[in-house]
Amino acid sequence: MFWRRRAIRPPPDPPVPRGLDTARRLVEEAKASLVSAAPRGRPSSVPLAEALAGFEEGLRRSRALIDAGGREDEPSQLLVDAVDESLRRAARFRLEADPRGYGELIEEIDRLLEPLEAFEEDKAEGAPRRPT
Repeated sequence: MFWRRRAIRPPPDPPVPRGLDTARRLVEEAKASLVSAAPRGRPSSVPLAEALAGFEEGLRRSRALIDAGGREDEPSQLLVDAVDESLRRAARFRLEADPRGYGELIEEIDRLLEPLEAFEEDKAEGAPRRPT
């Protein structure tokens, strides 16, 4: 009796998440990453560079999902612009900003998060409107 060896197949790649809901979740995770740099009275805050890198990466992943979305998931141009503007502000912050103290850091974080309020407004209104 001979035993045949089965070919070992690698597991299939996990499906790529698509859709506006996943993009929204990634934006929320990116925001949480950035906010984690704010001092909270404990030494457990994340280093600013690490938090900013997580923020930018989350926004890039969200933007890629928005671009890959199907017709029924087509976001309004406002959401696309919000992600792009936050990425632009984050790049400028990374290269030019030097917040001195808690107050300035909080102001900078608020400035980076401001464009992403469009996601909250869009979520409250329901499905995104298609650009006209």
